[in-house]
Amino acid sequence: MRKHKSDRVIGLLMILLLGMGLIVIYAIGPMRANVMNATYGSDYSENYFFLRQMVNVALSLLVVLVAFKVPYKVIRKFSKVIMLTGLVLCGLLALLALINNPVASCELGACRWLKVSGLSIQPAEVLKLGLVLYLAGLIAERKTEGKLESWWDFWFPFIIVSGVSLAFVVVAQKDLGTGVSLIAIILAMLFMSGIRMRYFLATLG
Repeated sequence: MRKHKSDRVIGLLMILLLGMGLIVIYAIGPMRANVMNATYGSDYSENYFFLRQMVNVALSLLVVLVAFKVPYKVIRKFSKVIMLTGLVLCGLLALLALINNPVASCELGACRWLKVSGLSIQPAEVLKLGLVLYLAGLIAERKTEGKLESWWDFWFPFIIVSGVSLAFVVVAQKDLGTGVSLIAIILAMLFMSGIRMRYFLATLG
């Protein structure tokens, strides 16, 4: 009964945050469209960003519903594959940007997108998902085994995976904004794992 209550609370919070996001986009969308049109010569309508956000919200809710129906063991099974796919795509983006290949889209000093025949992929988003799934699996396994604070069994893979992910995004792609969100994911996962506070504070430092 308590679990159902917490699920409902989380659901309501999610809807509230999505609604607030839509209101913000609706308020600032016309101004952003005007700035983009004046700066880059584009032809965005005043409601372009709001409508695009609506589509994104609808797709996100669909993905949540599908993921909710998939057994966690299946998700856990593919977590390493998603993680490695994200790293490979980020590495490919960095390499293509280094040789000035037009497939790598770089703007304002950062390389964030792979663009092929009108299809755009942001490798960092795949990496974010893979990082959440991989770290969740790693934490769950080590907690079950009683090795959550073991240097070799937990901290070594945790540091390597987190460090490599940040290196690809912040150093190779020069995308500090996405790097900050990766850091937030890493710290949130570590905090929720239940490790002793002194270890968390040391990592935070």
